[in-house]
Amino acid sequence: MITGFGGTDGSLFPLRLFLRRLGHDARPADVGRVGDDVEALYPEIGRRCQALAEQTGRSVALVGWSIGGVLAREAARDHPRLVRRVITFGTPVEGGPSYTALAGRYSAARLAQIRSRIAERNQTPITVPVTAIWSPNDGIVSPAACVDRVTPGVENLRVSSTHIGMGIDPDVWAATAGRLAAGS
Repeated sequence: MITGFGGTDGSLFPLRLFLRRLGHDARPADVGRVGDDVEALYPEIGRRCQALAEQTGRSVALVGWSIGGVLAREAARDHPRLVRRVITFGTPVEGGPSYTALAGRYSAARLAQIRSRIAERNQTPITVPVTAIWSPNDGIVSPAACVDRVTPGVENLRVSSTHIGMGIDPDVWAATAGRLAAGS
């Protein structure tokens, strides 16, 4: 489970606890506070997937909130044999930070560079099942940017939560638990 920008593993603790009570082996990403240098975290998430797959003897499901969803998607793209499923919520699938409340932190040139890198990475499709949970009430990430239009077979699922509320939203929890149970 990978948290969003500025978050630590504690921000997903309630969802992790809920999933554990349902019998899922929900674990934190253990990558510290998540910043905005997503590509710097790719290798760490890949190593974490490798370690968990070796430890459990099976591929892992990745759940990511916001930028954590970007990390989950990219781990699945890079390591499809290690990842069996991806569930994201409030994740800017399109444009990276360009369509978020954080866009002002970046120069126009940097935003263009990030969009170009996303387009480049999208040339390699994600081949595992993906559920992209989005909300018209997000307030941080443009809802249209959270709808995945590039991943074959993706399930785009609408909820009514705000971005900040997604980590504790009962609809997000139910959707996450249901998709994990279906892919167990």
